[in-house]
Amino acid sequence: MSQTKEERAAYMRSWMRSWRASHPVEVRAYRNTWNAAHRETNKAYARAYREEHRSEIRASNRAYAEIHKEMHHAYREAHRDKYRAYACAWDAMHREERRASCHARRARLLGAIVGPIDLAAIRKRDKMMCCICGKKVAEKDLSFDHTIPLFLGGGHTQELLRVAHRRCNSRRGVGRLPVQMVLF
Repeated sequence: MSQTKEERAAYMRSWMRSWRASHPVEVRAYRNTWNAAHRETNKAYARAYREEHRSEIRASNRAYAEIHKEMHHAYREAHRDKYRAYACAWDAMHREERRASCHARRARLLGAIVGPIDLAAIRKRDKMMCCICGKKVAEKDLSFDHTIPLFLGGGHTQELLRVAHRRCNSRRGVGRLPVQMVLF
């Protein structure tokens, strides 16, 4: 009796499944070797897949989070110190990113225009001179002033931020003291 193409393929799939089940060590070694040799290809494929299926992945993650909300909350409560230590370590290593993120969030909440900001470029552009008093600013006293305050409709963009002393910036408040003209 002759087998059809589909019957032969089904037989081979079942044989392969049984072989894999009985040889897990060899299968794992082969997969590890193949993955190591094709790492970049795998990364590119995974990146493309995530881009193509972004909405489905987000929906799946939300559904999972909703189902496991109580369990996750209980775990976080039980390991609060571990999470706090992790957050403090991350903040210490990413101080500039954290500060920039907080400022951008505050600006978005006020409805201001938020643009890409490079704080190092602003420091270099202003030569670490305070835009309010005109004196040199030490790193520990560094603050960034919005030339047009956010409350008065100014944006949070690189062009509108200036280097200032913390004391000068807080003393100036929302438009109480004029900003010095910055010459480029």
